[in-house]
Amino acid sequence: MGIFSAILPLFYLALYRDEGTWQIPRRLRLLSLAAAVLFGMIVAIGAPAWIESLGLIRSQSVLSQERAPWSINDLAQIMAQLSNFAYILLLVTMYRQVEDERQPDVPASKLLAVVTKIAVIFYGLWVTFNLIRLALTPYSYSQLRDYALRIGRTPPPFQELVKEAIRAVLTGSCMFAAPYVVWATIRSQRAARPCPDASEEAQGSGETE
Repeated sequence: MGIFSAILPLFYLALYRDEGTWQIPRRLRLLSLAAAVLFGMIVAIGAPAWIESLGLIRSQSVLSQERAPWSINDLAQIMAQLSNFAYILLLVTMYRQVEDERQPDVPASKLLAVVTKIAVIFYGLWVTFNLIRLALTPYSYSQLRDYALRIGRTPPPFQELVKEAIRAVLTGSCMFAAPYVVWATIRSQRAARPCPDASEEAQGSGETE
């Protein structure tokens, strides 16, 4: 998981340092909007749980225990939520990017192209892994239930395993969206850009005439 945690900051850094011009196609901008809405819903659904874990929502029950002082784990949770909000803002910014053919055609940097390709591969593999995990959830649950019964424990509800697997698939798909939009945009701009050899040949033939 450490590799996956490092890929997104590297992608942010490469995107920040890039000086190329962007002409994101409309279909990719709509994909960014859909990912932003879906990821925002996922973050909103999980917000009450992490807010309560931070002690920002106090229980009124007299049986509730006094919360321990804040630790580094609490700070990590806050930083993770800020990262989620930053990612949603990035997706919305991609959606609001307006095509302007009058801008000079500056290609993307090699750093951004390499980092984006790596991010697409890794997050694509992560989504594929979670899809396989979701498909194998009934088998995994049967194995877990048999083991729990053998040791005299109550097995977890099947619905919880399914919800966790679906959440992993949706979250991974949202994280895959931004690198894919950048990668696909770079490819489309390269395909639309005239080949240098072809332009030189056309210029040479014009001079001979």
